[in-house]
Amino acid sequence: MGVDHPGAGPRTGIDESLWLASIDPSIDPDAITAQLDPDGPIHTQDESQAIELWTERELAALHALWRLSQIRVRPPWRRRALAAARWHLAATQPDNATNHPWAIPVFLDLWMTDPESELGLNARLYAETLLHNCQTQSAKPDPLSALILLDASTGLELLI
Repeated sequence: MGVDHPGAGPRTGIDESLWLASIDPSIDPDAITAQLDPDGPIHTQDESQAIELWTERELAALHALWRLSQIRVRPPWRRRALAAARWHLAATQPDNATNHPWAIPVFLDLWMTDPESELGLNARLYAETLLHNCQTQSAKPDPLSALILLDASTGLELLI
């Protein structure tokens, strides 16, 4: 997610589109989710984009898709989010990407599906690392991270 500033073009990535759909019921998320590949990450990685920026946007999109699956009651979107989380466990590191706790609830959801398996334990560790990372600058989450964590906790309450 970003902040528009004078002179900047509009941001119309999948992450922004999914988050807008989560707050605007007039937006049809099917048009957005139809753009997603059935497996792998939510965003394709553009080689000209820094890994940190791509991962930040990817995890934000993953979080938004998972949250939308709850808001709009769409189990296929949740399954797609969990598939992307599995991909991230194998392909990305949570400690080299972002200091915002995007997608924590997705990894915890994956952990809760099978908490004793290697996949489940790795998903929990991934979520814990994302939580730790958002507290490294000042021993507490910054304001954006606090809002992300509030949304995450609200979404997780629906699973329990």
